[in-house]
Amino acid sequence: MPPIRPTLQTIADAMGVSAMTVSLALRNSPRISVAKRKQIQAHAEKIGYQQNSFAASLVSLRTQKHPKYQATLALLNCYASRAGWRQYANLTRMFEGVCTRAKELGYLVEEFWLNEPDMSVDRLRRTLVSRGIPGILMAFIPDRDWELHRLREFDFRGFACASLGWRLEEMNIHSCSNDQYYTGLLAAHKLIERGYRRIGLILNEGLDTAIEHRLRAGYTMAMQDLPKNCRPPAYSAAVLNRESFIQWIRKNRLDAILALPAGVHRWVLEEGWRIPEDIGFAYLDCVTPGDGLAGIDQKSELVGSAAVDMVVALLHRNESGIPPYQKSMLIRGEWVQSWSVRNPPGV
Repeated sequence: MPPIRPTLQTIADAMGVSAMTVSLALRNSPRISVAKRKQIQAHAEKIGYQQNSFAASLVSLRTQKHPKYQATLALLNCYASRAGWRQYANLTRMFEGVCTRAKELGYLVEEFWLNEPDMSVDRLRRTLVSRGIPGILMAFIPDRDWELHRLREFDFRGFACASLGWRLEEMNIHSCSNDQYYTGLLAAHKLIERGYRRIGLILNEGLDTAIEHRLRAGYTMAMQDLPKNCRPPAYSAAVLNRESFIQWIRKNRLDAILALPAGVHRWVLEEGWRIPEDIGFAYLDCVTPGDGLAGIDQKSELVGSAAVDMVVALLHRNESGIPPYQKSMLIRGEWVQSWSVRNPPGV
């Protein structure tokens, strides 16, 4: 059996101090006396303790009010228009998460729009190299086919990369996104807990495909708790149509709706139904639609923050280019109770 690797707690127990005191001493913090620091450092060296240099550097950066500038990270805006993504609250929160976390770690973030006139992938690469930008965050990708066509042409050698929002199945680029399967599962379970039985799901067809049907999969799994006659077919369309949407509600006698496209609850109200008296309504991303409806807060700012952590970790490990395998970091969302669905029994 291999020997047990010494930890901060191992040193703390031997020296009769806390793990925090050991951590501060190993970082030469003035909060610990010089004599005590030397004692702890000597014991750590004696037992062969090896500090995690990456973790230590992140801790050091977090404890600085104004961390030293490290580098600039490129945020690739893949949207059709330069500012098109800013109309969506979840994307602006993701961007804020990126900028906040980058600043905490000593990095700047600069946005590059891929649809810039005369912008080519070769020109983009030359610009990033000449500016000394080592990391790339790919964000705001509304058109999967267009985005993949452009990104396949880009030479990622020398860059640490991660995509935001969803996993790029066709490319081995690391990704950070909301845990969409859990989002669909949690939202459906919350409506079932509140007594709803005929729960309809409405999705945008393109986005449903882009996220590999994970919201649909979570919803479908939750609906297995109900009898087969309480599992209406999902409504999915490339372009949403109000008339067919209303017909879908009537035909399936829905008592609740889970939606991703923003604003469709207004069609329900305009048709004369009352929310939540006639139909409960919740959004799978309740931050964007407005009006304070119930649903899932996908924690988009944490997705942005986690993507920065991922790219910075790659830089510290000197890993760049397309990796041989893909890592996906999933951030769980949280249910937000509001006026658009009834409270659970007993509340």
